[in-house]
Amino acid sequence: MPAIADFVREYVFRRRPVVITDLFATQEIAAIATVGDALHAWGAMPIQLQEEYASAEGKNQPGEPVVMEFADYIELVRTNPSSRLCCTEYETPARVLATFRLPAVCTEANTATGSDADEIFGLPKKYGDFDLTTNTFIGNAGNVAHLHFDGDQRQVLLHEIYGRKRVVLFDPASALHLRTLDGPYSRPSLAGLYLESMETDEKLGQIAFADGYHTILEPGETIYIPMLTWHHVEYLEDAMSVNLRFGRTRFGRFMSLDNFHRDPFIQNVASKMVGPEDALRSFAPLVEQVKAAYRRPAADVTERIRLVRTLFRDLCAQVAPEAVPDELCPPEREEEQVERIAVSNDMRGGLKYADPEIIARTRPVGPVSDRQLEILRDGIANTGYSKDIEHAVIFNRFGKPELSELSRAEAAQLLAYLRTPGASWR
Repeated sequence: MPAIADFVREYVFRRRPVVITDLFATQEIAAIATVGDALHAWGAMPIQLQEEYASAEGKNQPGEPVVMEFADYIELVRTNPSSRLCCTEYETPARVLATFRLPAVCTEANTATGSDADEIFGLPKKYGDFDLTTNTFIGNAGNVAHLHFDGDQRQVLLHEIYGRKRVVLFDPASALHLRTLDGPYSRPSLAGLYLESMETDEKLGQIAFADGYHTILEPGETIYIPMLTWHHVEYLEDAMSVNLRFGRTRFGRFMSLDNFHRDPFIQNVASKMVGPEDALRSFAPLVEQVKAAYRRPAADVTERIRLVRTLFRDLCAQVAPEAVPDELCPPEREEEQVERIAVSNDMRGGLKYADPEIIARTRPVGPVSDRQLEILRDGIANTGYSKDIEHAVIFNRFGKPELSELSRAEAAQLLAYLRTPGASWR
């Protein structure tokens, strides 16, 4: 792993994917490199399973998630190799968190990308001071994560524990070649390019045509995926990985899926908004336009989406002309896409386009309260954590060494985490 300043300058600011071979080289997780190793370490660990979300989204009644022990899942896919049940975007279980230490880049890159500066509309940070999340992915050979981009606008480190995966990445500007107008279901963040249906030669040709990035991720390797990158992942073997999501800027927090819809115009504009603080300040006039559009009265959510897309189409032409916005969505298909977004899963629940003052009132601020500490200590006692495990869970989730150092927002996140099956040490 390069020095943090070098990594941020050469990869984060320049949006360059890279495979890191030694991120956890001397840590316990590095010794877990096969299914057998994982069964020995985590066989009784509860995990949550579902059909991969992109493929399940189009079903009228997708199956409810199920919880089973890791060892039982391994037996399930051994006896049913065509199963498409997998563990996807599941909050990383405590037994996995206890096997590594959060890399320093995940906390220090936040400062490097200016995320300690004043927040847009003064909105409190929903996920805590370092704005971190971590998820686990477990699946059998043949599973796939269809080509898509994430809406949280965080940087990503994806660490492969066992098994091999094909990882394909495309820069946001490549959306023109990814058939985004005709992707599955209603989300423009799902591409209409089905790499999983292609033979290897055709797939590699398409990757080259769209100027993509391709690698086979091996056990013990970690790939850095720049925020808002299109990504497609194939399980070439039964495999397990864990991601660390970090380094979101104040602009990323504001324009994320928490507050906005998701589409390639927003994706391309927001992807440009990285760099040292002086570079971020240069976007101030643009952000003022976005804030004004956010506050502009609209009759309903469809009109709101229409207004925001009109602005971001123009901004995209200014700051990301290589995305060719008028070809990305020709004007004659614009209304179709507006309606598509309005009924999408992205728009369900939450407080998208809500009054900032209302959003702010839903987010706790300040240091952890005495009452929260009392509830957390009871919850931690019920999970069966030793002091070392408690410290590992807190540090790897929030970048802080002690329970007493959490913010109220982080305490709320930890309380929710302790209720998940994977949090238990029993």
